[in-house]
Amino acid sequence: IGSDVTDVSEVSLSYEEAMQALDYKIVLGADQVISSSEVKVNSQAAYGHYHEIRVIASQFKQGNAEWKPLFRRLAESMKQDPMSRQELRMIMDYMNYQWNAAFQEMLPEYRGYWEETAFPQLQAEIGQLETVEVTMSRYYNWLERTDDQLKELRERRNVHSTAPRIKAYIDANYGDSNLSLNLLSEHFNLSTKYVSQLFKDEIGI
Repeated sequence: IGSDVTDVSEVSLSYEEAMQALDYKIVLGADQVISSSEVKVNSQAAYGHYHEIRVIASQFKQGNAEWKPLFRRLAESMKQDPMSRQELRMIMDYMNYQWNAAFQEMLPEYRGYWEETAFPQLQAEIGQLETVEVTMSRYYNWLERTDDQLKELRERRNVHSTAPRIKAYIDANYGDSNLSLNLLSEHFNLSTKYVSQLFKDEIGI
């Protein structure tokens, strides 16, 4: 709602204030009665979170699980900051930019998964902005799924790179009487169970 008016000439101004306040329902919730006096237009509101987003994207790129509590803290902070739909859109666009930039620095297979699968689905999921809480929750869930998928891709890559090295080591030390599963595990800093499974799945021993 707009400001109280005492003259008919002030109605249009009150209406403009009400329309401006209406744009804050995206943050404060659709079931709220919002007075123009409760919100304050602040074009710098979105910029305050940009540094946090860069840090979170960097942690995500490095495979550091610290990105999760940092993201949740960001979401909680955003819920406390009155911002308009336009400001929220600015933040989401900046988040998309940072994650796209992060994936550009990753291996082609990781980048391909993001560009072909994760990012299009994420865009469809948050295309229609709702409240900050819902929007950020959806974004977090998609990032978490993407993070899990990246872990699987990294594990597969590690398997493919480790198996040939183990096989080469065995070939080079085949006559060593001390050559054993335990020795291989210690040399490559892997568990005996992992090396044993690797033999079966990748090397065929």
